[in-house]
Amino acid sequence: MVLCENSTSQEVNIQVITAFHYRAWLGGIKSETPPPGVPQLPDYDAGWALLTDMNPYMTRDIHHEASSGNVFADIGLPDAQTHHLKAKLVLKIDRLMQERGLKQVVAAKLFGMKQPDVSGMLRGDFRRIPVERLMRLLVALGQDVEIV
Repeated sequence: MVLCENSTSQEVNIQVITAFHYRAWLGGIKSETPPPGVPQLPDYDAGWALLTDMNPYMTRDIHHEASSGNVFADIGLPDAQTHHLKAKLVLKIDRLMQERGLKQVVAAKLFGMKQPDVSGMLRGDFRRIPVERLMRLLVALGQDVEIV
């Protein structure tokens, strides 16, 4: 029994179910008897029916679609091919920096950028950086870039 902080004398009853027994109830682990002091819960199917009755959007079948290989196209962004190419180039830049132990401050000087811009690029904020600039960054890291 817990007293609410904002009210003077309202009581709230809280029933605690151990994580182990909760997973057993949802079907992850089958447990015939609950731990001592934990009330008996319904079996998996009855529990699932109870949950789906409370939430009409919850179903057993999870709708999914296979990816096209380009997440930007999958979510419907315009110019998805360019976004995908930029992401691949930034990933290559990031991996090269990690392999060489290159800090962002040193890389920024090498790239002719500011450190916060390098940080933003590596965190996925590369919308404003043209593909040609990303290719020049790879060249600055000693990579041969070939346009096919």
